[in-house]
Amino acid sequence: MSDYDWTRFCKRIDVNAPTDIIYMALATQAGFESWFLRTAEFAAPDKVLRRKTEFIKNDDTYRWL
Repeated sequence: MSDYDWTRFCKRIDVNAPTDIIYMALATQAGFESWFLRTAEFAAPDKVLRRKTEFIKNDDTYRWL
């Protein structure tokens, strides 16, 4: 049995891309769905879903699959 604590982990990857492209991939539904998740919906506090290319904002909620 391993002594490693699997309650958390970190995965490190090298990314060779401009900052704005990286931010788009980590802060929009379209970005997340292009490389990481099947579905990444973001909703404003009034529960209206954001457009796929709209940046997530403070107090938004999300649903990831």
